[in-house]
Amino acid sequence: MKVLIPKTGDPWTDIGIVTFYQELEHIQDHELLESLHLAPGHLEFEIEVEYIDEVKQLLQTRMKDKLNRILLPPVELKLLKRNQEWSKKDAAGFLNERFKTVLTDSEIEFLKSKTDEHGREKPFLSHPQKNVEMTSMRNFIGIKGDWKRATKTYIEEINDFFDQYHPGSKKKKVCPLCGRLGDPAHFHPMNQSRNVLFNQHHGVPVRGYNSSVAKEKMCPTCNLLNLYSTVQVHWHPYFVSNKQVTHLLIPELNDLVTLNKLFRKVEAKLYNLLKETRLVSYRTNIAELKVQTLYVSLLQLYFWMNYVREEAEFHYDPLDPTTRRSIKNWIIPRYSKGQNVIFKDFSRVSVREDIFNLTKRIPYGRNKVQEGDVVYDFIYQIRSEDPRLIDQIAEGIFRKDRGKIVEALFQLFKLSLRNDVKNSISYLGLSFFPDFFTYLNAEVDKVISEQLQADLRSLGAIIGQNCYDDLSLLTKLNAAASKEAFIRALKEATFKMYKAVQASRKDRSSKADEQLNVGAEKINHILSHLDEENILTIRDTMMIYANLSAFWATKKKKEKGAE
Repeated sequence: MKVLIPKTGDPWTDIGIVTFYQELEHIQDHELLESLHLAPGHLEFEIEVEYIDEVKQLLQTRMKDKLNRILLPPVELKLLKRNQEWSKKDAAGFLNERFKTVLTDSEIEFLKSKTDEHGREKPFLSHPQKNVEMTSMRNFIGIKGDWKRATKTYIEEINDFFDQYHPGSKKKKVCPLCGRLGDPAHFHPMNQSRNVLFNQHHGVPVRGYNSSVAKEKMCPTCNLLNLYSTVQVHWHPYFVSNKQVTHLLIPELNDLVTLNKLFRKVEAKLYNLLKETRLVSYRTNIAELKVQTLYVSLLQLYFWMNYVREEAEFHYDPLDPTTRRSIKNWIIPRYSKGQNVIFKDFSRVSVREDIFNLTKRIPYGRNKVQEGDVVYDFIYQIRSEDPRLIDQIAEGIFRKDRGKIVEALFQLFKLSLRNDVKNSISYLGLSFFPDFFTYLNAEVDKVISEQLQADLRSLGAIIGQNCYDDLSLLTKLNAAASKEAFIRALKEATFKMYKAVQASRKDRSSKADEQLNVGAEKINHILSHLDEENILTIRDTMMIYANLSAFWATKKKKEKGAE
């Protein structure tokens, strides 16, 4: 029996093809397949008829294991190490999705405690639940009822796949997805619980024509591939936002071979939520993700595609250039779970290969002896009562959009004046980002010259250092939308600094004079390059440095006042 499965162009189904290939790879170790080959455009394998039943049995056993990995115990039971209760399996070999239990008062107190009985620090829960029950992976696109249904039908679904390619099988119906012929009795409903990109879930008319609840059915091949993608939960990066909405991150690549390489890399940096005993939440499976927003998650994923952690150090271990170039988009389905799965808006984020350069670790500091990266040494150094600001900064970095970065930085600076405990950037972040932004302009984006970049950095730093207490002036500089408006605001800033220079000379403070005087040559150089086409680039570049410097100045002033 020869089977050829072409790449579909549906990212979810293509993940199913690659998953199926890896399952067959494992079976090939038993020497049951005549041939197995994954090409950029298709999966192909051949099997002798007498081995089909043995192959089916192996696939069924591995499918059972995948289904059991979807269910998760309550985090309370994991932290209490009460594993024997929830991990019991029924006669068919499956976990009990309806398992529930009640915790004792002493267990609740233990979960709240930050230390164990020996005084050692341990994971804790601020608000543990007393009544706990089994849950499912947040990136499983169904509910527990869908999981239970799959445990009863997976054997039939695997058998139907092989029957479709058997020479004696009935082939009377054309599949609306792939065009293959198959037995209509073996076709399966195209529910959104089987493919996140389908448009109907649990019989609810979501986006069907004329609000119809009628559903098409797909052939056994399409059904099995989508089943594999759905149960391959340890491949799907996800996070849950503050509004309890799950965001899946689905890569869209142009060939199956590179998709296979990508998932082998990404899988190593996704938490195995069953085995991670110290995790106190299932809100994400992306390793070390500290801010659960879209662009922070993408930057963290790209960082892990560049590096591996060995103990306390990061080692550069990038994807090969072909795989890096092949990643074209990330599709972001969003949904919430309750009695049903309620799908929200979907989006597609287009990406470029140079995003890998944005997450590289670079030297920084006075003598460039320190090494840092934009995720750990900047993004995770920001505090904000509004996580959308952090995500806007991350989006600006991800898209190389200076306007987004400067807008969010200035908003964060204004919030910090009201409450610098909830809204701040650490000294590490303020030290690292100016060098990173210079690297971004010089090595990644290359929009402005090196000398102009240096002059804008000097001028921006001095403006932020000396005008941090003049919100009106900083607002004018941040909002200047024309050449004339920018020059007016710049004149006001330089005049203010000129008066400060004169005052410093009266006090005979040469250090203050040096700090305040940017030099006419640098300002003239900036103005000579200023025109209506590059005004926003020059303004945003200067004001990123200015806003960072303003943060630094206010922190120093507060520390000095506290002495």
